[in-house]
Amino acid sequence: KKNSIFAIVSVFLLIGLDQLVKFLITSHMALSDTIPVIKNVFHITYIQNRGAAWGSLQGKRILLLAVTLLVLIFLVYFYIKMLKMDKYKDLRILFLFVFSGAVGNMIDRIRLGYVIDMFDFRLINFPVFNVADIYVTCSMIILLILILFKSYIKIVQPALYCSSIVFDCVLEKGVTNQLNIPLPFSPVALL
Repeated sequence: KKNSIFAIVSVFLLIGLDQLVKFLITSHMALSDTIPVIKNVFHITYIQNRGAAWGSLQGKRILLLAVTLLVLIFLVYFYIKMLKMDKYKDLRILFLFVFSGAVGNMIDRIRLGYVIDMFDFRLINFPVFNVADIYVTCSMIILLILILFKSYIKIVQPALYCSSIVFDCVLEKGVTNQLNIPLPFSPVALL
């Protein structure tokens, strides 16, 4: 019960931070405005992303919402299984971050029809991203490290398999893989 309360409070705080940053950006900046933090290296730039990661799948709002919903159901299911076993605390924490990031961007897509992005690394010409994207991306990097160094592949293998099935279904509907990332992780990039 204590772990459930921790999870719920954490998710609300993480989503709240994401939404607060987006609110501050939209209330203090006009679309396409940019504020150099470190000129030509890192800017705060307000953009509206109507697609997924790296601007792919532009205008595919319903598809992105459907994939996000499937990922959220999957995360809740596996989180509850791990919680009942009282194991894999590090994976449960990662799931909370991925869940929060997915919900943060889903709120934007439902409410606005696009996702608000603001962090603009220009030095390496990286796509503009937001707090929710940081949650998802960092969690996936840490998950890969855990798989490599903590022998978690047996636990996450069903998750990776389900993930690739979802993405295969997306591909069968005529959507091309513009993400150029490993197939099992592709649905997470759609968040």
